[in-house]
Amino acid sequence: MDIYNKLMNAFGNMDADTVLEFYHPDYTFVRHQTGRVLKLAEWAPMMKDMM
Repeated sequence: MDIYNKLMNAFGNMDADTVLEFYHPDYTFVRHQTGRVLKLAEWAPMMKDMM
């Protein structure tokens, strides 16, 4: 299965763990409202809650 289909299937199935496999370990999420920077380990639980 190609990467795009695997990612779209993971989103469609709300499979956060599979979606997170696509993120680089150095990924950071920047909250532009506050300037706070979250590393992947901090952001992943919030992303799972949003799914």
